[in-house]
Amino acid sequence: MDPAPFLNLADALVRQYPIPAGFRTAVSRAYYAAHLTAREFLFRSAGVVTRDHGIVWGCLHDTGHAGLDEVGRVLKHLHGFRVEADDKLAGCSFDGPNPTEIAAAVQGLLDAARNVIATLAAVRADAGRLARAVPAVRGRHKTLEGT
Repeated sequence: MDPAPFLNLADALVRQYPIPAGFRTAVSRAYYAAHLTAREFLFRSAGVVTRDHGIVWGCLHDTGHAGLDEVGRVLKHLHGFRVEADDKLAGCSFDGPNPTEIAAAVQGLLDAARNVIATLAAVRADAGRLARAVPAVRGRHKTLEGT
C-alpha cells in the first residue's frame, strides 16, 4: 500500500471533523504516512529492515546528511504527537476549547509529515545524494542495532 493516502485522509479529517477524535486521528494518520514512507526508503535504499519506530528515525538522524538528519528529527517529533493522540485519554493537546487553533496546529504537523515524504522522495530521485546518504544510514543502523 502507498502510505500517501493516509496523509490525504488526515487532511480530510481536519477539514470535515474538527473535533478531538478527528484531530487525534489526523495526527496518527499523518505520522504513519511519514513513518511508513521512511521505513520503505530505508529498505529500498539501504536494505534496512525494521519495524522499530526508533530505529527508523534513528537511521535517518546524525547521518551528516542535512535533509535526512531533519527527517529523523521530525519523525521523532511527530511520533511523540502520535503517541499523545493515540494514548492520552485526558489532557491531550488536541482536546482544547478552540478547534480553529487546534486545527492550525494539526495542519502544521501534517505539513511536517508532507515535508518528510517530499525530502525522502528528493533524496531517492537524486542518485548522487542517495549514494552519499546510504553509507551513513547503514552505519547508523549498525550502531543502533549494536552490530
